[in-house]
Amino acid sequence: MHTQRFDIYRLIHKGLRAYLSDTLLAVGRMDLESTPDVHSGLDALNGLLDFCESHLRHENAFIHPALEQAESGSAEAMNEHHQHHEVLIAELRAMVHQLKTAEPSAREARAAQLYRTLALFVADNMAHMHEEETRNNELLWRAYSDEQIMLIHDAILRSIPDAEHQVAMRWMLAAFNHQERRAAPCLETTGTSCKPRLDADRREVMNAFSSRWIYVALVYFVVAVVMGIFMGASGDHSLRAVHVHMNLLGWVSLALIGIIYHHFPNAGSSKLASVHFWLYNLALAPMMLCLGLMIKGYPGMEPVMGLLSMIVGVSVLLFAVNVYSHRA
Repeated sequence: MHTQRFDIYRLIHKGLRAYLSDTLLAVGRMDLESTPDVHSGLDALNGLLDFCESHLRHENAFIHPALEQAESGSAEAMNEHHQHHEVLIAELRAMVHQLKTAEPSAREARAAQLYRTLALFVADNMAHMHEEETRNNELLWRAYSDEQIMLIHDAILRSIPDAEHQVAMRWMLAAFNHQERRAAPCLETTGTSCKPRLDADRREVMNAFSSRWIYVALVYFVVAVVMGIFMGASGDHSLRAVHVHMNLLGWVSLALIGIIYHHFPNAGSSKLASVHFWLYNLALAPMMLCLGLMIKGYPGMEPVMGLLSMIVGVSVLLFAVNVYSHRA
């Protein structure tokens, strides 16, 4: 039976890939006519470059000596790659300064040059990380036990300042899959636990998902209010059942589901939550329409109404199972 070895690179590289990709997109999207937007994008790039420089130093100080001890000369290629990255970082910093101080008329050409150079830097890092995760890991696994590699990992963590921990955790948590979020260790610096940051960043990652439910709930709320005003003004209350369902299954239920998923982030980040979202919302609106048509004298809608009601019911059961199974 194959046993998965401890991968010292996996999680931090996952976060770094997210950070690199996001920053490349941000630089490419800068509004060159807006000085604040340009400065914001360039500050984000400088933050990435700071992080990359620090990441290189950690690997140079802790992992490369272990590689050399395992096999003489094995870290030479990695050191050369890191030196090349340091040169690229210096070039990018110079380009950032040139773009920041450029006249608005010169921004387009400088921004294009910066974007292309950053893209090459990102691509080079992606290839380099793949080499570390394959070649370097193979050597580490051959020479050291998992316990020994974890000691190297722990030494790196203890050397990282708290501010850098926060940046790393932000991007790692954004890139983690569901299983990695559940198993995410509470990385610690000397005397400082990252647990509060982990929880805060996890909530930040989850806000986008739980907000989807709130946004849809607001749509149902507005429609229900408009419908109520119309019924009151016209004196026609024949669609009262639709109005009640809009409020209960639309506005109230969707808002509560969003709040519950916000407080149960493991449930909200699961595949089951995504299935729940689409089943519920794709069935609910047509169900309201069918109910209205039935009330207005279209009995042929009854089978469709029954099917859609079952789908909504199944999605509610999935919601209950999902939250209960992730209650810890």
